[in-house]
Amino acid sequence: MNRAIRVLVSQSRYVSPTFRQSTAFRTPYYSQRVNPGVRYLCLARTHTTTGEKDSLIERIEGFEDHTEILNFIHDNQESFTPVHFNKALDTLWLIQSQKDKYQQSFDVIQKNPMFVRVCEMILQQLERENVDNDIVITNLYSLSRLGLDASNLLSQHLFLKGCRSVNDLDIPQLSKFVATLRYIGPMYYRSPVMTEVIEIVQNHLGDITNIREFSQLMIGMARLSSPDLNQQLVEKAMELMVHCEDDRNPNNVGRILRALNNMRMRHQKLLEMISQYFLAVLDELDIHTMFRIKDALKDLNYRNRALEEGFRRRLLFLMPESNTYDSFPKSMIPCLLWCLGPTASSQVKQNLETLALKQLPDHIQETELVTLLQALEAMGCRNDSLLHKVSKLALPHVNHEHTKLRPVLQTAKTFIATGCEDQAFLSQLRYTLVSIVGATFKPAVVAECVSCLSQLPGGKLEDAVVKKIHTMLPQFTFVELGLITQSLRTLTTNTMVQKTDQKALSDLFRNVNTTVIERLHNVTTFRTLHKVVLSYYVESPTWTSTFLLEEVIKWYERNLGEADRLTRNNLATWAMVMSRTRIQHGLILDTLANAAVRKMHTLQNDQLLTILSVFGFLNYSPTNAEEFFGACLDTIVKRLWTIPPHILVRLAYSLAQLQQLPADIVKRVFQVKFLEQLDTYLEIPLLDGVEKQVQEVLTDVLGGPQFIRSKVISPYFQTIDYECYLTEEGSALPCVEYGDFWNRAEGCLQKATKPLPATAHRVAIDYQDARDFCRNSQHLLGHVAMRKRHLEILGYTVIQIPHFEWNSMKLATEESWKEYLQQKLSAAVGR
Repeated sequence: MNRAIRVLVSQSRYVSPTFRQSTAFRTPYYSQRVNPGVRYLCLARTHTTTGEKDSLIERIEGFEDHTEILNFIHDNQESFTPVHFNKALDTLWLIQSQKDKYQQSFDVIQKNPMFVRVCEMILQQLERENVDNDIVITNLYSLSRLGLDASNLLSQHLFLKGCRSVNDLDIPQLSKFVATLRYIGPMYYRSPVMTEVIEIVQNHLGDITNIREFSQLMIGMARLSSPDLNQQLVEKAMELMVHCEDDRNPNNVGRILRALNNMRMRHQKLLEMISQYFLAVLDELDIHTMFRIKDALKDLNYRNRALEEGFRRRLLFLMPESNTYDSFPKSMIPCLLWCLGPTASSQVKQNLETLALKQLPDHIQETELVTLLQALEAMGCRNDSLLHKVSKLALPHVNHEHTKLRPVLQTAKTFIATGCEDQAFLSQLRYTLVSIVGATFKPAVVAECVSCLSQLPGGKLEDAVVKKIHTMLPQFTFVELGLITQSLRTLTTNTMVQKTDQKALSDLFRNVNTTVIERLHNVTTFRTLHKVVLSYYVESPTWTSTFLLEEVIKWYERNLGEADRLTRNNLATWAMVMSRTRIQHGLILDTLANAAVRKMHTLQNDQLLTILSVFGFLNYSPTNAEEFFGACLDTIVKRLWTIPPHILVRLAYSLAQLQQLPADIVKRVFQVKFLEQLDTYLEIPLLDGVEKQVQEVLTDVLGGPQFIRSKVISPYFQTIDYECYLTEEGSALPCVEYGDFWNRAEGCLQKATKPLPATAHRVAIDYQDARDFCRNSQHLLGHVAMRKRHLEILGYTVIQIPHFEWNSMKLATEESWKEYLQQKLSAAVGR
């Protein structure tokens, strides 16, 4: 009966096994629909001398509390064999794994005197008996799952036995040993024994047929193996994944994905196979699993729209109803917000914030805090109550005597982005950041802290921070210098900074500039140069154009002879640099064109677009124009039916700028099916999170989706975010019936079926992000103001929604957004 109850509990929609934070374990990839208890009991196999279980093992499996198991061991210690001890350790872990992390008691178990006695008994038994390798490895694995400290005598004894017998282990034992080393701590994981493990795996790679064993080995070796071996592991992974259709345990493929991330290998084909696999087992993924997958794919800069949409639907299904918030595991809240929040509708975001406000625990671990803060920042959270609660959760991590950098930096970034007005909390953040700068000798840490300090209230850098930057100038990388430069620009343009502080900042600014010029003379590779230019130009284009670009041109002139050695990624980045900096230099562009011709067959679609577009953008034809454009056109025509619509349109645009647009591409672009695909892309993927939010609230205010159009093209081809038609009384008219519009599918102006009433208003609504305003004020840029005037000449009533109003603390709920838009619409029709 006890086991039956545990099986029913494990089938719960939300219960998932988790691991204590002090170990390297994380939530495993497993199905929520399949009984995890049964699965983990199967994975933790034990060895018996007969085909049937003995009575001791049956009794152990029936217990539901760790004290029962420990007392049972005490009462029957004389009858316990290594197999029984291992089953007891497995059951201890299984009981805890079925609880939410905040209800687990691994620490309590380890401090229990009876557990200490159990470890002593196992150690004594191992010393006096000649146990086989499987028992040694299995016990070490079981203890590591319970989070036993690496300094424990039993762990050390088992580890030494495993190391001595590593050459005698078979593949299943070796994979479990590697998994244990990974979890037990860096001291063991980075030990010399891993050299032997890697050599064994390399020699027997062709013999491995089990994807679970392979995935354990692959992720264990990922940070230590050579590039050649990494490539062999990737090829083996693809071979095994071809035959894994029946494997419904996502844990195995999840480890392969994380191994790719650890290797920093963005292997397109394998990532596509992994995405297809997760789509096939989508209904078996839990929230923690999807979080880890999305996090790894984000680190690899890989996107699969079908997988993202599948995750979104699955997460919405797993999201609790308001009447079940109390039963939702607290440990899943940060992961759910991180995965679903940034792209969710306004109503779902509000529900997520309510769930977090109600269910977040009083104390939170470092990794979960960082995840939660990242989620709130990406969601653009303006919920005062939730932000206040999260600030309380973050305070121990900010105030702590041994503060760690990551939670402090993420806390600063999140509360800066969300417009926090708690001056006491922000002052504590500033104090902590200044303390970190004073104590650290790591240039990257100093640069990150300075970036946050420049955005916190106060408008200055403390003298100790300025002195530290001066002292460490020779140690900063170009990227770090770029971060410091942007911070100094932010501070020097701040009118609140005192004159004495301005002088100190200006002196520091000059020293940084001088350091950059001196360091640029020592750059030897295109890759480093491109990193320098992009890190500076994106953040501070005016400063870059005044002193850096001349040095960049001289560098190119000195090193153009190395262009043939560049990879396709280097070529695309080179083209991006030329486009961003708007440098038209014949020799440099000619060399780029020649190198591109030789690499043309290897270029991906987006890389080809980047290279071709720079010549159209700069209105320049290279000296080998016939060869270069011919190679580009041949490549495009060969891929004509596989290039995504949005990329093909931009390629056609660049070719038209260069007067090189052929009939084949024109015919393809103006096919109805192609235009429908493009229209779908423009209507949905182009809206970012905030624009989707505005559209949803606007739809509710107007009364339905039939009363609003998005991404509208005006008669003079300006793009309008949203368009609607309002009567004199403020009622919305159906967009399908009234108003001419540009039909993208037909490529022509579509006439309305009904004439717009003379008293009606044609309303254009634009959301304005930070790029539409001056950096140091809320003053509109000239081209944005002119665009508004042009739309008004065309007969539109223009409503502008500035980002600083929409994202303000005053508009923190859906109701406040609706009221805000209703007031804007009423003012537009003069009501």
